[in-house]
This record gives sequence, structure tokens and C-alpha cells, in this order.
Amino acid sequence: MHNKRMKSLYKLNLSRIKEAVVMDWNAPLELDEFVKSKRMPLPIELEISNERNGFERIFTQLSNFERISEYNEITKKCFMKIFYYEVDEMELLITLLSFGPIIQIIGPEKFKNQITERIMKQKDLFKK
Repeated sequence: MHNKRMKSLYKLNLSRIKEAVVMDWNAPLELDEFVKSKRMPLPIELEISNERNGFERIFTQLSNFERISEYNEITKKCFMKIFYYEVDEMELLITLLSFGPIIQIIGPEKFKNQITERIMKQKDLFKK
């Protein structure tokens, strides 16, 4: 915070906090607008197969993210859009990698490239 304006967005684990009070002198102005400004402009788009209970696993793991999903009866796959914030990008990348071949990242291209880079680095480590 600087002059009652938010400077950055952080995610905090408040599970053991019993009470929190926002001090009047430091109450943030325009908090809703600031949080909205940190949302990534494009959602991550996935195609999910139900191998190894994929649907249940991914819906559970991503329950704290805003998402839209559609099931295709013909392909028996689920298409999902995940809306996220800048601060969640690395956590989301790691989580999605943990699903392995049951998901296919469709976009956006920048996120897809980050996934590809991570996979290539892991592949190179196994070669050594």
C-alpha cells in the first residue's frame, strides 16, 4: 500500500488467523478495481480426458479458481477455461503439469510455451 493505493497483490494463507482489522488510516481505496486489473487477460484453455479419474481430480484441484467447463459427449472430453490472476500463474502451471497426459493445454500461447519449457527442462535432466 502507498497513499491508500494498492501496489501489488499477494495471496496469503489465513487459515490460523482468528481476527483481522483494517485500520481506517490504511483502508485501501478502489480495491475491487485493483484486483480486477491483476486478472490475466486470457484464460487458460484445457482439454481434459477422464483417464485415471481425471475429471474428478482436476475439478477438485482447481476448485478455488473461477472456471467454465463443457463436456463433449462425442469425444468424451471436457473443455475448460480457467480464469486466474498473475500471482497464481506459477502455482497453476505446476498443478497442471502434475496431471500429465490427461490434459492438453490449448492456450494461451504464452502459458503453453511455459509448460513446454518446463517439460523440456525435465526431459533434459533425465538425459543427464
